[in-house]
Amino acid sequence: MVVGRVRQVASVSARAFVAPRREIGGNPVTIFHSSEPTTSDERTELARTCAWESIVIEDNKSESSADESPPTFHFYMPSGEEVSFCGHAAIGACSFLANKKSIISHDKS
Repeated sequence: MVVGRVRQVASVSARAFVAPRREIGGNPVTIFHSSEPTTSDERTELARTCAWESIVIEDNKSESSADESPPTFHFYMPSGEEVSFCGHAAIGACSFLANKKSIISHDKS
């Protein structure tokens, strides 16, 4: 019997190009965040669960180095097609990562 590995991928719905504390307007994006590499098939499956564009962020942490490499971004259409870039998804992802880093920094102090 082969036992599959369970991977945790966080999912956040966000909107780019919207005024702070507003719940309407802007461009919607779903952000998937994984601390481990994902396969193309896994990312495609995630994208197909969305009604709009999505981005999969993969952390690039190396156990052999104290330096943290920038994360890898994968952009997807709702059809599951990977595209080279999506502006509002990139902005949403950067905002997500900045907020996450801010939360982690506050937790350490």
